[in-house]
Amino acid sequence: MYDLLHRLKFMTCTAISLRRFIPLKNRLPIPLKDVPKDLQNAFVATEDSRFYTHHGIDPIGILRAIWVNIVHSGVSEGGSTITQQLARNAFLSQDRTFKRKISEALLALKIEQHYTKDEILEMYMNQIYFGQGAYGVQSASHVYFGKDASQLTLAQAALIAGLPQSPNYYSPFNDLEASKKRQAVVLGQMVKYGYITQEQADEARQADLGLVAKQEQTHEKSNASYFINYVIAQVSEKYGDDAIYKDGLKNLYNSRYGCSKMLQLQLCKTYQTSILIKMVCTNRKVLS
Repeated sequence: MYDLLHRLKFMTCTAISLRRFIPLKNRLPIPLKDVPKDLQNAFVATEDSRFYTHHGIDPIGILRAIWVNIVHSGVSEGGSTITQQLARNAFLSQDRTFKRKISEALLALKIEQHYTKDEILEMYMNQIYFGQGAYGVQSASHVYFGKDASQLTLAQAALIAGLPQSPNYYSPFNDLEASKKRQAVVLGQMVKYGYITQEQADEARQADLGLVAKQEQTHEKSNASYFINYVIAQVSEKYGDDAIYKDGLKNLYNSRYGCSKMLQLQLCKTYQTSILIKMVCTNRKVLS
């Protein structure tokens, strides 16, 4: 029995480190020329309205962010440009600290020295996370609408452009109302900066989104597959999809097959018990 429980604990805790052996990053690179202009403009209007005029950092945006952070006594507003976001997502952590912001700004300046604006925008749109395990606009387009990004309507482009701020919260699969509100903000920004007319924005807000059904994530069969699926379901319910498909749980498990103490207490015993029950009820051999 001790050996069985030991092996169960090993497999359970291994499952919590699932990011290390399941190909979760769903990324389909796409050249900028194939990205609809509406989608490009939606990102610029929403994320970085002065993208084509600054050199990596936006002093006006930084001053606004500093003021908001002072008011809220912490780091609540980023003020990051598209180039800074690219630097953060490609090379840095998601920690909201001033040290990370400094590194982000320095990297952004370097990126701007070596790449054109179009190249930066293309890298950004292929790098950014959109929820549901999708990285890049092409993957996001397939996940949410079942088609290539080149075929997106204005309404769909605005919805996708609104996701990076909080992919899990604004996902139409999780909260369609919140997603539509965020879409309206994006369309409003596009009107504000002259990319579309108010009439076009109103039509896009009323347009059918054409969402596809949410696809369940599948994983290769293995001795740990039941554990993995159980962990995914429970962690997703408690922490959201971002915790699985992004870096949200990177501090909750060790680099080798072990759980953190917190996850051991909260998850491992539950999963071990559930597997023992499953073995008794199904009378099948789970472990080789």
